[in-house]
Amino acid sequence: GVQQYAGPCLIRVMRAKEKDAAVQEQACLAIRDMCFMDKEKRIKVGNYGAIGAVVAAMLAHKDSEAVQESGCRALEEVCDIEVEEIKLKICDAGGFEAVVAGMSAHIGRVPVQQFGCKLFRAMISGTDAKVITMRNRAGKAGVIEAVTAALRGHLGSADVQQWGCRALINMNSSCTENRILSGTAGAIETVVGTIKGNAKDATIQEFAFWALNNMCSDNDKNKTMAKSAGAVDLANAALKTHSDKTAVIDKAKTTLILLK
Repeated sequence: GVQQYAGPCLIRVMRAKEKDAAVQEQACLAIRDMCFMDKEKRIKVGNYGAIGAVVAAMLAHKDSEAVQESGCRALEEVCDIEVEEIKLKICDAGGFEAVVAGMSAHIGRVPVQQFGCKLFRAMISGTDAKVITMRNRAGKAGVIEAVTAALRGHLGSADVQQWGCRALINMNSSCTENRILSGTAGAIETVVGTIKGNAKDATIQEFAFWALNNMCSDNDKNKTMAKSAGAVDLANAALKTHSDKTAVIDKAKTTLILLK
């Protein structure tokens, strides 16, 4: 229908008006809306060149909060966990680098941090070799540092805390290099701070302990940092506070086993 023609036309407008921040913002939002919860449209929009256009907009308008936010929202909606082709296109277009730059430039903007973390989590979900390669590329692009800064800067935002931890879960799954980067970036202490600052939120507790466990797996330095930061006491406290939450109990017990 109409969207069959709207997609290519929209990309042409973005290219013709590349210096106009307002046009880029509205175009990114239109791309987000086109793809909303629709796998087929995500694939089509990706084929139109929308991914490259959004990344170009974000790189050209780093100082614009509106473009960075709408760009993060667009890429997060275009990205489909189940469609490897889309994730690879975002990666190859420089999506990691563009979103890291946007998050760093607008650290105080919750939506930029939230949707950036959600995108990172989605892009590196999975266990196949290509996903592992993308995790390494994400690590080299500064994703761990960006997520750590988001968590540290928005302790009061449940969305940033949840999605930041979920991004770190995937970043540190079966990836030795990213565990080392997480330790160096201060992600261990930051996630322990998330656990401490959100003691009553079962969802955040689950994902934060999970992230901590992945970062500490097969990494003695990270284990030592987690112990020093108070992770053992927090895990024991979580078992009492969330005694009826199976997911929290499972992750907190795993933390105690790793740090014994």
